[in-house]
Amino acid sequence: MEYVTALQHMQPPVPMTLNVDAVGDRLIVTASGEFDLESGQVLQQTLSDALDHAVGGLELDLAGVEFCDCSALNVLLRVRHRALQASKSFILCAISPAVARLLALTNTLPLFTAERQPRIAKSSGDDQVAENTHAQCA
Repeated sequence: MEYVTALQHMQPPVPMTLNVDAVGDRLIVTASGEFDLESGQVLQQTLSDALDHAVGGLELDLAGVEFCDCSALNVLLRVRHRALQASKSFILCAISPAVARLLALTNTLPLFTAERQPRIAKSSGDDQVAENTHAQCA
């Protein structure tokens, strides 16, 4: 008889990707994958380094993020705090439905939007047109 543990049925983690591009005096970080406790340290380090090198500020494109938990939100809040201390902006220019839900539930979206609302990416199974599609990164 063969015993199968729950760990043997778990899917491997979705890879996380972070790309940093310079546009003028701002840096744009484009993220995709899953952001949770395990990936939080990489997210924190990448955003902190980008913020240190950005003269004007940092824009974050989270349209490709499939999952985002409160540990990732804490990273975003810490980076926002550092940006404010350095007199730099830190805004979300695009978010996925998963990120939009987390930010709505925690009422934190206004902290990351400045004057414009982020573009909300359409999920693969959703036929509803996303609101605020006019905002683009940079």
